[in-house]
Amino acid sequence: MASLNKVFLLGNLTRDPELRQLPSGTAICTFALAINRSFTTTSGEPREEVCYVEMTAMGRQGETIAQYMRKGSPLFVEGRLHFEQWEDRETNKRRSRLSVRVERAQFIGAPATPQQTGGYPQQPGGYPQQTGGYPQQPGGYPQQPAAGIPGGYGVPPAVPKAPPAMPAFRPMPSSAPPAPADSQDDFATDEPLDDIPF
Repeated sequence: MASLNKVFLLGNLTRDPELRQLPSGTAICTFALAINRSFTTTSGEPREEVCYVEMTAMGRQGETIAQYMRKGSPLFVEGRLHFEQWEDRETNKRRSRLSVRVERAQFIGAPATPQQTGGYPQQPGGYPQQTGGYPQQPGGYPQQPAAGIPGGYGVPPAVPKAPPAMPAFRPMPSSAPPAPADSQDDFATDEPLDDIPF
């Protein structure tokens, strides 16, 4: 019998990712996502529940998540469920949990760069504070960054150029006679409907 183990989750990090190395040199990044669900009870009362899911990302993917994601950052994850078992060192009891092994991750919005989160206070709600912001020009487009600033996630997009001006619309002179007025009989047919070729 065939089986499938696939998970798609969209949520916010509950803590900064932790990056460590295995003795083999492989990077392991651990973090947790909070996935919110809003619903209305049968009595009409709005409710919200939160599901916290532990995540593990390995290799380059884990390094990238640890570098750019911070507590509160939104993240879309594709992965698989993994059942972990271990013995608690303090109580010597067998412990277990279900977690997600990340296969692919998609940053939602602009991820934080190390310069944006290094030492700056967090905004309310846990989202990283954006630093080095560019003042807004009239029309809502950000200004270009100063020359010499490297590109990447922290740099706003270039200001779009205005499209070239189009010449004014002038109707073409018509040499054809005007079309006859629509008639209800244009589509009338005496053929039976079951002769349709499809």
